[in-house]
Amino acid sequence: LQPFVENAIWHGLSNKDGEGRIIIRFEQQQAELSCSVTDNGIGRRAAQALKNSKTAEESKALAISARRLKLLEEETGSYAGFEIIDLKNAGGQALGTQVLIHLPIL
Repeated sequence: LQPFVENAIWHGLSNKDGEGRIIIRFEQQQAELSCSVTDNGIGRRAAQALKNSKTAEESKALAISARRLKLLEEETGSYAGFEIIDLKNAGGQALGTQVLIHLPIL
């Protein structure tokens, strides 16, 4: 979870006006543990517009996480992965980002 929480802080909340919030949840669904990291930051599009030297590190962290989850999936034969969801209001304005991480229960 560390790279996802770190990305939420650096890219979502560090440029946000007002109070920032990160919610981390865990839920067991049959043979899977679902973890979510949700922030009320500026959203990925706005963060991309403010791109700086940290972007390469973010991409590297996400790639490493994806590789680790793929190895876990191959080892267990059960799905392991993550998805990134852009949260928006009805008008399309960014409300933050949510990352869902799916892990098999061993």
